[in-house]
Amino acid sequence: MKIAICFFSGTGNTAYAAAQLSDHFTSLGHSVELCTMEQGDPVQASDADLLMLGGPIYAGNVPEAFIRWVLRKIPSAKPGARAALFSTSAGLLNANGIRSLAVKAVKKGYTVVGSFTFVMPRNFYFGSYAPMEPELIRDILKKTTREIGEAAALLCGEPQPEEISAKGILALDLTAELMSVMARFMGKQYSADENCIRCRKCEKNCPTGNIKLLQSKVQFGLSCMLCTRCIHGCPTHAIRYGKKLYPQYRINEITKWNLE
Repeated sequence: MKIAICFFSGTGNTAYAAAQLSDHFTSLGHSVELCTMEQGDPVQASDADLLMLGGPIYAGNVPEAFIRWVLRKIPSAKPGARAALFSTSAGLLNANGIRSLAVKAVKKGYTVVGSFTFVMPRNFYFGSYAPMEPELIRDILKKTTREIGEAAALLCGEPQPEEISAKGILALDLTAELMSVMARFMGKQYSADENCIRCRKCEKNCPTGNIKLLQSKVQFGLSCMLCTRCIHGCPTHAIRYGKKLYPQYRINEITKWNLE
């Protein structure tokens, strides 16, 4: 079976889930291609027997930029092609992104055979949110890694088609649009302090091209999507939000822990 996993990931949670799914599918003898939103056209998706779409949850839905990319770039299904949706979130409450993605997949002719929300450690902790303790992070990753493997095994079996309803999806997508507008202005609260070494990593890695390194400072524009990749990926922890320095979340370092 040819499988295409198309996704967006801000700080790595969705990328982790996509990589785990890929590893499981490959171990079961299937051909897998990964494609991120930033890579552009998902060419391999046009020939996929199973298309997987995945993204993080922002205010109840996947990011508006990812929804737009799916609508514009994901090709129509070839005969018999199936789709499965997944999202990553710090909790299951209001994690409705897979419902929105399912409707988009059906409109493109896919038969939906799986919808999964994987709980991952919190990576957005401004305002009323707080970072999770290491022991809790370890427990979450152990449980979710196991669930990802179970999801892959299910999809490689004979999953039954799901009934997909478009009821309430317009409101969900309007919320995603509102969140994207808010993010543009909230993103102006980013700044870089004196620890910045001008490595340009934030500029290169920003999914919307919102960050520019000028001669005198790092400039944050009006196309931010609040993925927080810049904060968590800065090698010198130099980026602040609202003039406050927040702890960094680095999934690549966390997954080096012993999760057995």
